[in-house]
Amino acid sequence: PLWLLLMRLALAAAVILAVAGPRWQPDATALPGGSGPRGLMIDDGWAAAGDWKTRIDRVSAILAVEPSRAIVLLTASDDRPEAIPEAACTALTKVMGLSPKSFRPDREAMLPAAERLLDADPQAGAIWVSDGVTTQAEQARLTAFLSGYGNRVNILSPLDKSPVAIAGVSASAEGLDVALLRIGGRGGAEAGLLRASDDRGRPLGDVTFAFEAGGAEAKARLALPLELLNAVSRLEVAEARHAGAVALVDGSSRRRRVAIITGETTDTAQPLVSGRFFVTRALQPFSELREPARGTPDPIERALEERPDLLVLVDIGTLSGSTAETVSRFVENGGTLIRFAGPGLAAASDELLPVRLRRGGRILGGALSWDRPQKLGAFPEGSPFYGIPIREEIRVERQVLAEPDSTLTRASWAVLEDGTPLVSAAARGKGQIILFHVTADTSWSNLPLSGIFVDMLRRCLQLAASHANAGPGQFSAGELLPSRLTLDGFGTLSAPPATARPLDPGRTGSATRENPPGFYGPPEASVAVNAVSTNDGLRGIDWQGHAVQGLAGAASVDLRPWFMALAAL
Repeated sequence: PLWLLLMRLALAAAVILAVAGPRWQPDATALPGGSGPRGLMIDDGWAAAGDWKTRIDRVSAILAVEPSRAIVLLTASDDRPEAIPEAACTALTKVMGLSPKSFRPDREAMLPAAERLLDADPQAGAIWVSDGVTTQAEQARLTAFLSGYGNRVNILSPLDKSPVAIAGVSASAEGLDVALLRIGGRGGAEAGLLRASDDRGRPLGDVTFAFEAGGAEAKARLALPLELLNAVSRLEVAEARHAGAVALVDGSSRRRRVAIITGETTDTAQPLVSGRFFVTRALQPFSELREPARGTPDPIERALEERPDLLVLVDIGTLSGSTAETVSRFVENGGTLIRFAGPGLAAASDELLPVRLRRGGRILGGALSWDRPQKLGAFPEGSPFYGIPIREEIRVERQVLAEPDSTLTRASWAVLEDGTPLVSAAARGKGQIILFHVTADTSWSNLPLSGIFVDMLRRCLQLAASHANAGPGQFSAGELLPSRLTLDGFGTLSAPPATARPLDPGRTGSATRENPPGFYGPPEASVAVNAVSTNDGLRGIDWQGHAVQGLAGAASVDLRPWFMALAAL
């Protein structure tokens, strides 16, 4: 019978449709009212890159609802938006060609352009596809915008998840310490994996991290042998495809191998007041220290066999013979030699010094004396120590003096108030020789008791050339570094964009449009700029009570059970 044939056909059709797995995706996006043009505001910084495809799909669906509506496309990274209405199909073509940027745009041009659009036509509305991330300084501007126009703006933003970013990498005695950030109060407990790789992309190690529920900060420590730690060029959060989840590592974050040789006789009797003690305490958090065992016949030769990046000699007098040749070869091949003055150096000198010294030195109450102990003067602008705050309580009672010549001013990295050098340095081959004109203990000055002593030695440590990048410390004041490789919004290294500008090596902070994240300078001494810095706090936008829709849209409805029920019926 015909009715039985139709029933069987209906049964077969229901089974076929059920197996196909149909779903119904309702469009629950609330669109602005009015008949005027519609502003489409899109945040396109690194914080939007992780779910970029979801954002583009959602925008495409919105534009398809009313294809004839005039659209004004505004992106946060566009510093000169045209704000010209165009057909939805044309706007869709432009949207499909967008890509996230590797820095956080400041929205300085997007918000005023949206305000002008809404002021010009009372029937106009706007849709803001936001990443939900801002700064404390920008929040005041967003509050003013939402207070005046929030009722005409429909907001789409992630509601329960925050992008995880690497805020800083620093070297410690145990390895590399990594600080991670996310928006506080958003999301529950979250764990992840950090991966380390070298400049060729080869994996070197990984470490886990964890955020507490509602927490904004997490810490991780990558512990590897020194050779592997110094080869780390990139750290990234696994499965996070955005530039904020990548930290590029240059020489300033690498641990150096330091050999310390002392000629003092108080090390055993009074170890806590010796120069070795002060130097060790200052360098230990940032380097791997090596000291030859006591009684070693030739400690300097033995120390250089371990291939240190930096050799520290504490009151070692004249270097001569094969020892002098070995140390000279170490410096000329790229090593850094730091020498501290003392009675032994004041009585004799050699060729491994940055300046020529006077015999006898300068002592309070001596022939070349001061009326009172000298204070530390301001650091010269060309000095690697420039920028370290001066402490008024530092006093110097004795020093070794340099013979005045035409190069003394240029060789002086730190001076006393009377202009005599406290620290001098000179290049020798590929390396550096640095001389502290005072002892490493407190017998000649109280400098070793101050935090400046630690800062000065750390700057010297950054200068230590090694097989890895040397970092920013070795560049002279005013020198600009061209961009070599930069990150795109998804965290991939590529050729720099046309908007990238040369970098000032002394610059700090996170990436900008002019200095996107990446490596600047020559390959052997690159400086890294990252999308997020330790001073950046990922702050969620305060929406001032306005309704916010999620990016995912309404939940889809699975129609398979309904077709299976129809087939069974």
